[in-house]
Amino acid sequence: MSTSYDVGGVQLQRPFRIQRLGHFGYNVDDVDRAVDFYEDTLGFARTDVLDLRDTPVGRRFADDVDSRLIFTRFGSDHHAFILMNKAAAGFMGGGGAPDLTTNQITWQVSTLREVVDASEYLIEAGVPIVRVGRDMPGGNWHVYFVDPDGHVVELTYGMEQVGWSGHSRPREMHDRAFHRKPELPQMSEPDEIREAQSRGTDLASGFRYEAGDGERFDVGGALLPRPFSITGLGPVGIFSRDTEAALAFYASLLGMQVTEEASVLGHPVWFLRAGHEHHSLVIAPIELRDALGWDDNTTSIMLGVQVGSYEQLRAARRHLEERGCKEVQFPRELHTGIDYAAHYLDPAGHRIQLYYAMEHVGWDGSPRPADRRPLVEEPWPEVIESDLFGEPFMGPLW
Repeated sequence: MSTSYDVGGVQLQRPFRIQRLGHFGYNVDDVDRAVDFYEDTLGFARTDVLDLRDTPVGRRFADDVDSRLIFTRFGSDHHAFILMNKAAAGFMGGGGAPDLTTNQITWQVSTLREVVDASEYLIEAGVPIVRVGRDMPGGNWHVYFVDPDGHVVELTYGMEQVGWSGHSRPREMHDRAFHRKPELPQMSEPDEIREAQSRGTDLASGFRYEAGDGERFDVGGALLPRPFSITGLGPVGIFSRDTEAALAFYASLLGMQVTEEASVLGHPVWFLRAGHEHHSLVIAPIELRDALGWDDNTTSIMLGVQVGSYEQLRAARRHLEERGCKEVQFPRELHTGIDYAAHYLDPAGHRIQLYYAMEHVGWDGSPRPADRRPLVEEPWPEVIESDLFGEPFMGPLW
């Protein structure tokens, strides 16, 4: 394989560069209970529902299988988090081992050419490709493949943006889906819109999420249905049956960087980053799951959900407690780089990590020394001193 690639005029070791976690999903037994938690309690907004029975594979579903694929967002990206029935995932060739409940881990790159070149790079590296093309809903170009533990991984570019009206792309425009590697160059999004308009497509005919009328909490000066707002997704964490292979896959093959290593109950834990935040991915040996006494129903360590401020994080804890969600224990070493964090189980037993900010890694790639990290006080004080901050959230809170 080539050891140097021209990626947008910069010489890199791979023909792509991962920029951030794009979106993520879980396969669950009870989609309705999961929707209640992620939409009603946490505040993800639905952008589309795809009936998988309308797909060739979905026509093989058993009659009692929930065939819905639920797309949700927190900002302008068409989807950040998806939910799918676990049995449906099995029919579609996903899921693998019973504890592989992660639907997909999607990493965003900057250009369509990177997606196409990445597919060729992965094939050359001997990585099995699931599919290449462009999905609808969402309109994102992609290449799907699997990591050594069987988790479905995606590199993606060009996610559809949901504008001020809240409408997603009309179904008539789904004809721009691709089920093969696309030829380059492709037409631009404005050209796609002009083409749709020329054939009489109503641009406001797409799915629109109807929010409730309970906007009663003052969140930074805006009235919202909850006393907090989601401003970021990730990091994600996975238990691996072969951490050496997993590290080689995510670091050597995909180019993520190891920020630091920690130890939890005598087991090593690795924190990897895609950008300048301390970590985007946590990898730990499957044996740690047993040592922690956690259920063996999933290889997911956690999914991070970022809120807008420390004040909102405290308010989120109160809100979840009022909704009957019990905070669960989570070793502090497992969220190295994040000071204040609260953890909850979703209805399927996945751990959700609420936090407000993460350390950033500077130009020399060195993380903050342990003795320079903020002291986390118990009980949490009303106001703290901290130099941690989150990424600016582009767009209105809602």
